[in-house]
Amino acid sequence: MTDRSLGFPLDLGPSWLHGGAGNPLKAFATNAGISTQVTNYSNLRFVNGSSGQRQEIPPSQLLGYSRRIDKSMNSTWLWIRMRARILLSGENLSVADVLNAAVKDAEDSNGPIDRGVVALQKWVLESNLAAPLEEISASALLDESDTGDQDDSLPADDRYLVAGMDSLVKVFAQNLDIRYGETVREIQWRPGSVSVASSSGDWKSDFAVVTLPVGVLRGGDVHFEPALPGSFTSSLSRLRMGLLNKVCLTFPEAFWDARLDFLTFYTDPPPLCYAWLNLALYNGAPALVGFTSGSAARQVEEMSDDAIVSNIMQRIRNRDGIAGPDNRRIPDPVQVRISRWGNDPFSRGSYSFPGLGGSGSDRDGLAIPVENTLFFAGEATHRDDPASVHGAWWSGQRAARQIQALA
Repeated sequence: MTDRSLGFPLDLGPSWLHGGAGNPLKAFATNAGISTQVTNYSNLRFVNGSSGQRQEIPPSQLLGYSRRIDKSMNSTWLWIRMRARILLSGENLSVADVLNAAVKDAEDSNGPIDRGVVALQKWVLESNLAAPLEEISASALLDESDTGDQDDSLPADDRYLVAGMDSLVKVFAQNLDIRYGETVREIQWRPGSVSVASSSGDWKSDFAVVTLPVGVLRGGDVHFEPALPGSFTSSLSRLRMGLLNKVCLTFPEAFWDARLDFLTFYTDPPPLCYAWLNLALYNGAPALVGFTSGSAARQVEEMSDDAIVSNIMQRIRNRDGIAGPDNRRIPDPVQVRISRWGNDPFSRGSYSFPGLGGSGSDRDGLAIPVENTLFFAGEATHRDDPASVHGAWWSGQRAARQIQALA
């Protein structure tokens, strides 16, 4: 969903091509002449105002803290203890359990870690996994990307699509007969035959590739007749639809350091948006894109645009905000765009995550064809690269191969 009404491409959905060199869409975008820019995650300002005093933590120190936590989270000893807890108590461990244990281990080994940095690390995980960490199965931390080795604490080759994600999609969509505005209500099927009932009539085929998001599948918005098998619905029951929303504010001019990729800050209570992408660095627009995830993203769903902007501007203008102590020249935004993916009936969220008790095998369960007639694809069906554009792309290729193998 690329919005061009502000005078520049604004992706309310995915903005980056993530992962390592094995992400095929990076080379495709380059070969197609689609403009991208590598994001430098260390080129940021982080301000911790939780103590009541403005404390700016240098990127090198911030990265040092982050790598200490990451090293602890990836330690064999920590995961042995986590598995022992599961075996002894039968509890379903969450990502929050792992993070809390990792922070404690890191501090026991090398001293205290700034609380604002821990909060930022939690926010990064919430953004990647799109839900409060207490609701996410610890298994979400175990799968490794198929795109190759990378430093997860500081990805070195994430590419922002300056031209907009729709520029990539339009290339793939060339010469395809795509029917827009068709709201699917029911899928009737039997082995070797499918009939899809939409708002304009019935569409019949030998096979169907279903890319409905987990939120739509779980919500029952599309009726399957006969019902999907228990093996599929069992896997689906352990997956959840996460939420990440964006808030884009444009201003008469940039009042922040326009040389930075990100401006981040932490206060108590936490802000709606921890991190702001500086679009002035990417396309010259005096605009900031804020990211809100977890419980804050759910809060945004229920707020009006005016209430969101008022809340955010109050925090930005605070001396502990992203602009620094001098807040006298911070103007009101002139344009606002806010996503509310949870309220979108065609997605009911942003991307999927394994709920407590779930695991990567549940994604595998969604990828198994039903009677060689219904084939499921989408980010939720790719075990190693969910919540990504390339994971969705690969899942579609897998479904196509499964059908071709039947010819």
